[in-house]
Amino acid sequence: MHYRHATSEDINAIAQLHALSWRNAYAGILSSNFLAHEVVADRQSVWAHRLRRSSPDQFVMVAESDTQVVGFVCLFRDADPVYGALLDNLHVDPTQQGKGIGKQLMQHAMAWISTHAASSTFHLWVFADNTKAIAFYKRLGGRIEGEK
Repeated sequence: MHYRHATSEDINAIAQLHALSWRNAYAGILSSNFLAHEVVADRQSVWAHRLRRSSPDQFVMVAESDTQVVGFVCLFRDADPVYGALLDNLHVDPTQQGKGIGKQLMQHAMAWISTHAASSTFHLWVFADNTKAIAFYKRLGGRIEGEK
């Protein structure tokens, strides 16, 4: 497994993986029409915007296996004065889950936060029905601070 900073060359691969991950994790949570017909274009737009503009407040890293993107993480430093950085995305190809890729991406993200952010804390939002993600973050030491 190879971990590296994402570039604009990764837009399509990240968008496709993001859409696959959402289809897998958010069935029954997000609109089935959106997941079936719109999610790829939506994610393409988001990742084109994020990766074509350089921001020192953003960290995006990919995990590659045989030059194929199988995971990625995206953070925004100092996004909240109380909770610190925002872990906006952490996705691993469903066929690659359970191999420690998500944990490795988190470790890279935390190393970046510790050297680039005002606070070493971070937060994220998870759908309450996404119990698999909640369990993953709890295994890594995360805790639920509230619900909205």
